[in-house]
Amino acid sequence: MAIDASLIESLNTTCMEVLGDVDVLIDGQAVDAIFHNAYNELGLGVGMESSSPYLELLSSVANGVTSATAISVSGVNYKAVMPLEPDGTGMTIIRLEEL
Repeated sequence: MAIDASLIESLNTTCMEVLGDVDVLIDGQAVDAIFHNAYNELGLGVGMESSSPYLELLSSVANGVTSATAISVSGVNYKAVMPLEPDGTGMTIIRLEEL
């Protein structure tokens, strides 16, 4: 039995509404997205650390985002690192670089 695409879209939309961060702006518009900012410790023996911020959001919302698109999360400005990463289930990951 095939999975109904509209059911997946409805589930994704509900998840973003419930789990999404309310302080994400794309081109000044509030969007439902999940912000991830994983901490990375670089094992070079010199105590360097880094993070890998990214947004997970509906592909329909991510459609049209470019490296020139203004993205803000909790007042911190970012640009999108291209290419975007759609997962084929209606969700897209946008890797971020702080400005």
